[in-house]
Amino acid sequence: MQIGDLAKKTNKTIDTLRYYQSLGLIESKKKGKNYYFTTVDINIIEAIDIFKNIGLSLSDIKSIISLNNTNKSIDDYTIDELMSVKNILENCLDQNKKREENIKKSYLIINKMLEKLGDKIW
Repeated sequence: MQIGDLAKKTNKTIDTLRYYQSLGLIESKKKGKNYYFTTVDINIIEAIDIFKNIGLSLSDIKSIISLNNTNKSIDDYTIDELMSVKNILENCLDQNKKREENIKKSYLIINKMLEKLGDKIW
């Protein structure tokens, strides 16, 4: 699919997709003047959105994606590269746990407030 099709399917602007391309987050095959993308790129863009929504930088996202989407074996990476990705993922997990705790607390507060309102309204 061409970049316009990818933009429609992912709700991204062409400029955003070109930016992702320039960072090496997504790759395309060039045929003539056009770049072509696959469903793999759609999956990568969905992963980028998820990781961005939890606060990861595009640089961190690139580290994660490149580890997952290359033809390299895990043995081909240096210990430093692997440790870097491990640290990113562990920090991400910690942040998600904190968010989950805050969401649970907010549910309790909201439910208590609704109970109080329910008593007054009825």
